[in-house]
Amino acid sequence: MATPLAQEEYERMYETLGGKPVHATLANHWARLVELLYASERLLELSRDEEITDPNVRTIPTAIPDEGVGVVEAPRGTLFHHYWTDEDGIIQRVNLIVATGNNHAAICISIKKAAQALIKAGKVITQGLLNMVEMAFRAYDPCFACATHPAWENAYRGYNLRCRWGRDEKDKPPLSDHQVASPLLFSPRGLDHFD
Repeated sequence: MATPLAQEEYERMYETLGGKPVHATLANHWARLVELLYASERLLELSRDEEITDPNVRTIPTAIPDEGVGVVEAPRGTLFHHYWTDEDGIIQRVNLIVATGNNHAAICISIKKAAQALIKAGKVITQGLLNMVEMAFRAYDPCFACATHPAWENAYRGYNLRCRWGRDEKDKPPLSDHQVASPLLFSPRGLDHFD
């Protein structure tokens, strides 16, 4: 690690877990804490960098972009963003490949292994038992269980969710669960996606 406290915790983590590689899925949580410590230390370093804190750091666009791509490494995995805009710069199409998609196979395998180890014939399935199985996918994304709820909850509260398809409403295809979970698909204008 590039910062001293994070390096110390990194070494302690591997020493405690028996060296590299670590095959314990739940060790992801510990690794995230080490990364968070690194990020905190690095943020402090960067906040003291005169070049970064200079007020002349923004490049103002001189044209309306028609397409943009971004790749971001986040604690739960790599996020790929691809946007297309119209002549006014309003987003018309979005393609997101999120960590859940990248980690899908590993998540399924972990859930299967946890369920097979914990759920046995004749054993009563309790909420506590299901919570233990749930730990298998939370190791990949602690927010996974709740992340898809807000759009559905808002729909049930009576909000009118708009989706800009660029054609008549009657012709639009039905939304999949994944699309409904993404507010970006409701309105390219951002926060105004709830009427």
